[in-house]
Amino acid sequence: MASTDYLKILIVTFNCGRELIKPNAFAQHLSDTLESSPRPDIIVFSLQEVAPVAYSFLGGSYLSPYFQSFRHAVDVAAKALGGVAKYVNIITRNVGMTACMVLILDELQEQIQWIETGDVGLGMHEMGNKGAVGVRLGYAVPNDDEVMDLTFVAAHLAPMEDGLERRNDDWKNIVRGLVFAPINGRSKQDPSSAEPNEEEESETLLQNQRRPQGIYTPTSHLLLAGDLNYRTSHTKPLPLDHLNFPQPTRDISDPRHFSHLLQNDQLSPERKEDRTCHGFSEAAIRFPPT
Repeated sequence: MASTDYLKILIVTFNCGRELIKPNAFAQHLSDTLESSPRPDIIVFSLQEVAPVAYSFLGGSYLSPYFQSFRHAVDVAAKALGGVAKYVNIITRNVGMTACMVLILDELQEQIQWIETGDVGLGMHEMGNKGAVGVRLGYAVPNDDEVMDLTFVAAHLAPMEDGLERRNDDWKNIVRGLVFAPINGRSKQDPSSAEPNEEEESETLLQNQRRPQGIYTPTSHLLLAGDLNYRTSHTKPLPLDHLNFPQPTRDISDPRHFSHLLQNDQLSPERKEDRTCHGFSEAAIRFPPT
């Protein structure tokens, strides 16, 4: 759960394994999270392998049931907590098998002033079996003149223990290639729905041409979630390695506790050496491997 001074945001990252989720079962996990945290104003899903390959690339009605299952899960979770909260899916975008869904409390959706999206395909021939999707939105802070920029990036990077350099290269390609464009003709540069005169229209067009924006911008909060695939080993598991795998225990001093895996985490040293996820800080890991 992320939080600003004005908003509480729940970010869920999930690899669907190319299967439809079971909304009632998924809703139970959401309910457990919502019960232990303040009610989120915004829920963001970062989804990987959201559907079978063919459906992911055909899109449209082939993908609709997969996204609808997440909306249904949110509805079920909200009802389980008394039905007070109602969430509206304001934007869903995918590139191949990677998707980002943003839902907001119904009573807050009018606070959304503009939405921009972008995507970049990665993986084999950069066709999108891996990739990243970005959603940037402007949120009008209630009782304030501020419009707060929020950027969410859902990503799926290269797999395998020996794929470290490919993962770092994927990140470089995300930074280089993910450029945001407005939807419905509204963006940060042109938040008004009023029709501009010819001079204003030309000026706005020039501004938009001068200011293509990637994921890094000094005015926006930036939140990244996904299946980044950084591992805790540079080699594949050997047949007997399962003997040393983490086991359920609350004793941190126990060598079987999952926290000991983090000593060999690939992501942390790469991030600290500015080879990936530049400028990010990682949320604390308080859960064992699945």
